[in-house]
Amino acid sequence: LIYKGFTTPYLPIMHFALLEKCPELTRLLAEKGHVLSSSNDQRFIEAVFRVLRVVFNYRPRLSTKQFLSDGYVEQKLILV
Repeated sequence: LIYKGFTTPYLPIMHFALLEKCPELTRLLAEKGHVLSSSNDQRFIEAVFRVLRVVFNYRPRLSTKQFLSDGYVEQKLILV
């Protein structure tokens, strides 16, 4: 699935890295107004991309729409 560029394998990895692995990071982001736990995949990815831009001053090469669509394998791997 990863080599075809499907989004579903990346979401649990990102969720674990940002919400479960380091609770201090999650708390810090929440204190700054960035809530990453959301009801659907699109809102989660939008929040992650916002954190990347605002907190880490990093602009992903993909848009959220591109990330959530199939394809863009290399860029998804680089991002995750």
